[in-house]
Amino acid sequence: RSEPALRGRVMALYSVVFLGSTPIGAPVVGWVAQHFGPRAGLTLGGAAVLAAALIALWLGSRRHVFEVRSKPLALEGGDAGSVAG
Repeated sequence: RSEPALRGRVMALYSVVFLGSTPIGAPVVGWVAQHFGPRAGLTLGGAAVLAAALIALWLGSRRHVFEVRSKPLALEGGDAGSVAG
């Protein structure tokens, strides 16, 4: 739902958050796998994914992020190809 002129910035922020979590999560999962075994590391990763999915669904239901649009974006606010700037 970001403005067309800001979509590149939104995707850049998404990439930083997605890739930026690796330096924090990888050592934690490595430590857990070293001390408790590989299954514990995989279980921790699965639990993190499940928790993130549940949080995303909860936030999405509160903010109506997942609502289905009945008409294309081009019909709502003018020309979808135009960029303000």
